[in-house]
Amino acid sequence: MLQTLITPGTIGWLHYTDDKPKTPNSFAITRMIAPEAEILTLGTIPDQQGQGKASQLLHDITHSMQHNYDIDSLYLDVDENNKSAIALYKSAQFAVCGKRKNYYTSKNGIQSDALLMTRKL
Repeated sequence: MLQTLITPGTIGWLHYTDDKPKTPNSFAITRMIAPEAEILTLGTIPDQQGQGKASQLLHDITHSMQHNYDIDSLYLDVDENNKSAIALYKSAQFAVCGKRKNYYTSKNGIQSDALLMTRKL
């Protein structure tokens, strides 16, 4: 992960809990090659899930990419079985634009497809 973070154009994002300013509640890693960017990973701390933390972080990422970095398209991959993440991305105006067959492999060896999603900024 460190190698990814030190790559030019890569940004690590952290959001913090209001009542615990030193405790992150969500995180993301993005990579930019203007005019496009990709969300490599986005997650929420388990006890903070379902409280809109990922949605808030996703909003901040899209706003910053558009206004601070001149990015006009944002991409991401999501496991087709991750219904909550797909719903999050669709609510943030991402749309499915492709599929990657057998992109993910679970701990028990089962493969699943990735949905490629994009949002124009």
